[in-house]
Amino acid sequence: MTREEKKAAFMRILSRYMVKEALEWSAEFILAHSVKMKITSVRSTKLGDYRHPFGDKGHQITINHDLNPVAFLVTFVHEAAHLTTWNTYKNRVQPHGPEWQKEFAGLILEVINLGAFPQEIVHHFLSKGNSLAASSCSDAELNRLLRKFDPPKGTHLLEELEPNAVFRFGKTDVYRKGEKLRTRFKCLHLEKNRWYLVSGLAEVVRIENV
Repeated sequence: MTREEKKAAFMRILSRYMVKEALEWSAEFILAHSVKMKITSVRSTKLGDYRHPFGDKGHQITINHDLNPVAFLVTFVHEAAHLTTWNTYKNRVQPHGPEWQKEFAGLILEVINLGAFPQEIVHHFLSKGNSLAASSCSDAELNRLLRKFDPPKGTHLLEELEPNAVFRFGKTDVYRKGEKLRTRFKCLHLEKNRWYLVSGLAEVVRIENV
């Protein structure tokens, strides 16, 4: 298979998950760095990850399959920045330190110049400059913006629920929302009668009439 054929194949696969304006850019990045790209099932603890080369294995990027196209692209850029940071510094720097932030900012600017992001996402990134948050998971403002592009799912962010609201988090666990402690809420597990800290950005299902 020629390089152009490989590029076209990557673009066809990515077109199911990513905004079209960034397809060629992303496929070129994958080819240039010989990335093993994997689309995974849902992982509650992360949206994507990067693994550096080891042994006879090269760069690997994985991304959850259920992200909306804008969130998928942001996650891809996040992991791509880990790759370019590794190529320059190996493991001599912190995962989301200033070196990574500089790489992320540079790649984000490239994607902005493609016209691949909605204007509100562009404004968010340009307002940050090089001081970008460590990830789309921990950047609360970005997370809220990206969520606007999700298809309707019948869920809410925990921070959107009123105090004492009852909700399901996970498949069966039912909680009552308590007080806020920085970015997390104390929540009472109704069956275990134990308190847990849950991120305000957790997606939950409200339970009525409890």
